[in-house]
Amino acid sequence: MTAVTDLTSYWDRYAGQLPTQPREEALKEALRWCQYPEHGPGAELLGIPATALELG
Repeated sequence: MTAVTDLTSYWDRYAGQLPTQPREEALKEALRWCQYPEHGPGAELLGIPATALELG
């Protein structure tokens, strides 16, 4: 194993070791209005957009 000295390589290596979820499962948790679960409107508010832009 080689030493990682820059931050980008560190996070790339870390992310490569994380388990991946099926896309549909990951998208169920992708939209959050705040830190509290079930708080605020759900993803149904967005409908089925062709694209999205996150400003935050």
